[in-house]
Amino acid sequence: MNRLCLAVLLVGVAGVAPKAEAQTIYVSPNGTNDVTGQYGTWEGAATSIGEAVAVANTLARNVLVTNGSYAVTNELRVIGAYSLSSVNGPGVTTVYRDAAYGSFRVMTVSNANAFVSGFSLTNGAGTTPQALDVRSGVVSNVVVKLHTYVSAPLVRVENGTLVSSVVSNNSKGQVSLYANAVVRDTVITKNNDHDTSATVPVRLYTSSALMDRCRILFNTQGNNGRYSAGVGVRLDAGTLRNSLVTANAYTDSAQGYDYHAGGVYVNGGTMENCTVTANTNHQNNAYGRGVHQTSGTIRNCIIYGNAGSLTASDYTSSGGSIVYSLAPSLTSGTASSNLNVNPLFTGAEYQLAVSSPCRDAGTNIAAVTTDLGGNTRPQSGGTRAAATLDMGAWEMNGTSGAFDVGFYGDPPLS
Repeated sequence: MNRLCLAVLLVGVAGVAPKAEAQTIYVSPNGTNDVTGQYGTWEGAATSIGEAVAVANTLARNVLVTNGSYAVTNELRVIGAYSLSSVNGPGVTTVYRDAAYGSFRVMTVSNANAFVSGFSLTNGAGTTPQALDVRSGVVSNVVVKLHTYVSAPLVRVENGTLVSSVVSNNSKGQVSLYANAVVRDTVITKNNDHDTSATVPVRLYTSSALMDRCRILFNTQGNNGRYSAGVGVRLDAGTLRNSLVTANAYTDSAQGYDYHAGGVYVNGGTMENCTVTANTNHQNNAYGRGVHQTSGTIRNCIIYGNAGSLTASDYTSSGGSIVYSLAPSLTSGTASSNLNVNPLFTGAEYQLAVSSPCRDAGTNIAAVTTDLGGNTRPQSGGTRAAATLDMGAWEMNGTSGAFDVGFYGDPPLS
């Protein structure tokens, strides 16, 4: 081929090269809805998050949403392998059901490679679940808030993951975990249910469900609630791990069902390395100010400092097993390695003091490699033994943090 022909060929190729397509779909209240350009610039951004997601489901392009409050006129379904995220997070980016278009949930995520992040979800209604259904994929940094009177679960997770999120200030809502569900680093707080068929804020249904490094706190229940559950968590199967359950309250003295517990009702599954404290149960015939157990396994947990009915203790049981744990009603020094002493909490989130008897007092579990704060565990607690898991949600390493004094091993010579 001579040089002239080669030059002509290159010009021809350059001349017919297709225009590069935008790889991101933009959403902004100030966009011009450039449908032809597929919302590929901020100037031409979609003003409807629903329209943007519909295009993304077809083209598998990422969607980026700037600050605003976005109404949806039907359920927002993320069914493609792409990310749907906000620029500045859930504090300034809200997605809500437009009530004029009927009752429907706010969002469903159902692709294993989907990623959703940075939204507040509110005002869902009339379906199961009401706010968010995570059927696969990952949902991160969302806030589910201000839903009212939910008879169905508020958030459902199955074959998917919910992380670093908040579920708060809902009336009669529930985070439900089913097969292969993972909920991690999430806060469930200030939800209330004062109906006669009370709904527990968190419920684990299946053996493969995992709630890890979560905080369940300041939820309330009352009005003679007739649901056999805990005010914080009902564990039927699966694993509740490295979590803090505190300041939840059953507020009325009417009995309801005996199986209420101020913090956690363990009806199966495994609760490990959790701290259950400062929960309140005012039922006249209450079972467990903090925990009531009918089945399942509790290990490496601290159940202490819960309040309420004089007829109940921090921990009550009619079945199951509890080992390497602390509660006032347990017997210390037995083969189960339980303790019934003061755990010596410190700090706002009930960490362990240097001199806490719960340090290195648990049993090592292969799957437990971090604590509630994401710190590596186990770590040496300053004893002469090998590193062993501390009881409770926090691991104390003894080599950093605030100054404290403790004595370990044999007492000094006098």
